[in-house]
Amino acid sequence: MKIAIIGNGPAGFYCAERLIKNSDSDITVSIFDKEQTSIYSKIRLPDFIAGKIDKDTLLLKTDTTSKIDFHHGEEVISIDSVKKTIKSKKDTYTYDKLILAMGGYPFIPPIPGSNLENVFALRTLSDAKKIREKALKSKTAVIIGGGVLGLELAVALDSLGVKVSVVEVMPRLLANVLSEEDSVKLAKKMKESGIVSYVDQALTLLEKEGNSLKLSFKDNKEPLIADMVIFNTGIRCQTNLSEGDIPQKGRGFIVDTHFLTSLPDVYGIGDCAEHDGKPGGLWVSAKSQGEYLADILTGKKNEYDFPAFPIRIKLPFKI
Repeated sequence: MKIAIIGNGPAGFYCAERLIKNSDSDITVSIFDKEQTSIYSKIRLPDFIAGKIDKDTLLLKTDTTSKIDFHHGEEVISIDSVKKTIKSKKDTYTYDKLILAMGGYPFIPPIPGSNLENVFALRTLSDAKKIREKALKSKTAVIIGGGVLGLELAVALDSLGVKVSVVEVMPRLLANVLSEEDSVKLAKKMKESGIVSYVDQALTLLEKEGNSLKLSFKDNKEPLIADMVIFNTGIRCQTNLSEGDIPQKGRGFIVDTHFLTSLPDVYGIGDCAEHDGKPGGLWVSAKSQGEYLADILTGKKNEYDFPAFPIRIKLPFKI
């Protein structure tokens, strides 16, 4: 059986790894990914930005890696579900089973000025390198979005000597994770360490002011000036296939409890997949889905129940 996987994030990679472990020599696994880099731990990118770890430490290596046919830097642009082929910008390949594990991309609100120089979002190692390079030359930074990643980024930049402000549109930080009492404690601990948070603030405009960026907010609230701005305003499902057959989708490719999409022998896992109206979003859930699909395809398990996973908060503040 020839299995092709589009995407080398946790869903795709751990699916491939489990397929190799579960199977005999009759299964071949190929991974296609537009990034040039081998799989790495995206959840540790803030540590990379802070200089705590290097690129080699980010890379994930296992004893099955040599048995997977990797196509790094080869983006798949179309599917032909009748001929069972996928087409990249380099060549056309056949498959028996196709797994879509294309992940997600950072959502940046359509705010005027959001495309200016020194405005960033974090998703890839390339993003992290650009953010670190700019941070090492900056004195001030504003992070838009007070979610888990936004706060981890704030801590990373603070460790580099950058004065960081976090702006959150909700009335408090981590509103969907912490109680109101703990949110208040967290904001206080952050302020004591030098990271200032502004809640209930809606950004309306970004513009150049000299060599800096000026941020304006709704209701004429006090503007902020910074050397760099990082958006942490959520992830959207990556579903862009420019040609050919496209599975039914809502926010992501719609899948059943066997991860099957609307196309025959085409499956969806991780951030690009949606089940019961809910897309993925966590590294641990993507890994779980990838491994479980491998078990389904090799006859070891049946339906997946899409369990909820706890959100891990990795911050140096005790609350």
